[in-house]
Amino acid sequence: MEQGGCDQPVDQPIQHRKHTSLISEPPQPTPTQLSLLFRFAARLWLRELDQPTLDELGGPLSETWTAIGGVIPNESLEDLQADFCQLLAHPKSYIAPFQSVWTTGELGGPSVSSMQNWMSETGYAAEVAVDEISDHLGVQLDLYGWMIGREAVNESCQSIVSEVANRFAMEHLRWTDNLLQRACEVATTEFYRSVASVTRELLASGL
Repeated sequence: MEQGGCDQPVDQPIQHRKHTSLISEPPQPTPTQLSLLFRFAARLWLRELDQPTLDELGGPLSETWTAIGGVIPNESLEDLQADFCQLLAHPKSYIAPFQSVWTTGELGGPSVSSMQNWMSETGYAAEVAVDEISDHLGVQLDLYGWMIGREAVNESCQSIVSEVANRFAMEHLRWTDNLLQRACEVATTEFYRSVASVTRELLASGL
């Protein structure tokens, strides 16, 4: 993936350069891997990095993460936590990763109640404890990844689960382009810029 991912809108197809090399493209993530990637990205939007998450990035997840443009951080854990704070937690600079803020200009409203309904009706709320406002991008990514995971393991009802996941994506994951662009601009570390571009890539290829 090209590092210019921060500049490509979610609702436009990803443009790839033509290569003359005979080296084959890396394989696309399986549904199970895609589920894990969405849920891992969700975690990065919801919580600051800790050592176990860094260890995960350097372990089995590393190859899949870097294959879609993710960066293994070189910065110190302290610097990464500071970037998360100024990006997503500090009231003077954070980018408000809530659907309602970016679609209506204020927090709350129809997108929050709609997300609460989705979480309840799919069974997600019964399995996952959510301590964030429900239209937070991280919650939405996690719910979508959770649904993809159900699709991957429930062969008998894959088409139904896929249809439900697609409907959810149309309602709750088509608003993110300006947020992700702003995150690329505000982030001070290469890692969090890559989190924004990977999220864009996931949304472009996984929906």
